[in-house]
Amino acid sequence: DYTEYLPSLNFKELKYIFLSTQNRSYKNTLLVIKALNKLIRENGMDIILVMTGEYTTEIDEYVRDNNLYKHVIALVRLPEREHEAFMCCAMLTIYASLYEGVFTNLFSQSVSLGVPIVFAKEETLMETISSENNEEMFFDPYSVDDLCEKIMFAIQYRDQLIEKQKSIYERLRSRTWSDVVDEYVTVFRNAIAENTLRSSKNS
Repeated sequence: DYTEYLPSLNFKELKYIFLSTQNRSYKNTLLVIKALNKLIRENGMDIILVMTGEYTTEIDEYVRDNNLYKHVIALVRLPEREHEAFMCCAMLTIYASLYEGVFTNLFSQSVSLGVPIVFAKEETLMETISSENNEEMFFDPYSVDDLCEKIMFAIQYRDQLIEKQKSIYERLRSRTWSDVVDEYVTVFRNAIAENTLRSSKNS
């Protein structure tokens, strides 16, 4: 059990990736743990996953079967300040959710702390930040192999990735509600124009 050696860990020097989430099925936590297992077994990486979601039965069984208790640490209900500290010391943040419906503030939290982040391909996220050729930031949320590749890339090119994400962060910070309204108006106008054109062709 990781709780037995947790007090002895030096998180400032520990190599770990950070998963800020609750363990609901659509949060996709098990995929991240499977990717971690593959990186350890097949790529020889000495790496730990620190997650804020608790162990579910499914996660516990997988961790036990693959002897990963020393590699998967659950720190549940972290206070805000401690949550920020653990994120700040991480090599990488992972956002693995299959669906949220709104743009996650995890991006701004992680990048503002100087920690790069990789995302599961999810419509809202893709619409918000994928306009700048950011394929290296996104992984197939159903593919362990793809997540492994993106983790290895993010760690190897960590400085370049965080600089790129900082520029996106600054752009999003400068985006106002007026900009959002203008974007929706453009969408509505384009939809009306397409519908008008379609109707004229059919008449």
